[in-house]
Amino acid sequence: MSSTAVSILDHLDKVAVLSAGLFAGTALYMTIGEVPAMRAIGGDIQWRFFPYMYERAAVS
Repeated sequence: MSSTAVSILDHLDKVAVLSAGLFAGTALYMTIGEVPAMRAIGGDIQWRFFPYMYERAAVS
C-alpha cells in the first residue's frame, strides 16, 4: 500500500467522529429547537414555509 493511502486511512477515524458529531448536533438542534418551534406556530403557517424548506433539503 502506498504511503498516501496509509496516511488517509490513519485519519479516517477522525473523519468518522467529525461526521457523527455533525449528524448528532443537527439532530439535537432539530429535536430541541426546530420541531417545537414549528409546532408552536400552527399548521397553516407551517404549510407556507414547507416549500422553501423542502427545496433547500432536496437533493439537486
